[in-house]
Amino acid sequence: MSFLDRIEERPGAAELRAASYRMLALKRGATCVDVGCGAGQAVAELARKGLKVTGVDADPDAIEVARERAPGAMFHVAHSGDLPLEDGSTDGYRALGLFHLLDDPAPTIAEAHRVLHPAGGSWSAGRTTASS
Repeated sequence: MSFLDRIEERPGAAELRAASYRMLALKRGATCVDVGCGAGQAVAELARKGLKVTGVDADPDAIEVARERAPGAMFHVAHSGDLPLEDGSTDGYRALGLFHLLDDPAPTIAEAHRVLHPAGGSWSAGRTTASS
C-alpha cells in the first residue's frame, strides 16, 4: 500500500483533494461515496468533516487499509460500473483518479447518476496527480 500512500503525499495532492471537497459542497451529515477510494485517505478526511462516507474500490487490499484508516466509514470491494448502493442514496459522488483509467467510462458514469440523489447530488472527478 505504500504506492497509494505515496500518491496521496505527492506535492499538491492535499490541495487537489481539498479542491474536490469544495466542488462537492456537501454539508455536515450529508452522504458521499468515494469511488476508487484506494487506501481511504479522502474517505477519512471527509468523515472528519462530518460526512457519512462510503468508500468503494476494486482492490481488496486497498479496502483493507482504508478500513483501518477510516474505521467509522462503510467500505465495499466493487467495480465502479456496478456499485452496491441503492438508487438515489448519496448526496455526493467523488472519483478523483478513476476515469482516466477506464477503457469505457459509460457504465461508471451511469452508476454515478444512478446512486446520486436526484434532487441535487454533486460530484467531483479528475486525476490524482497535482500536475494534471
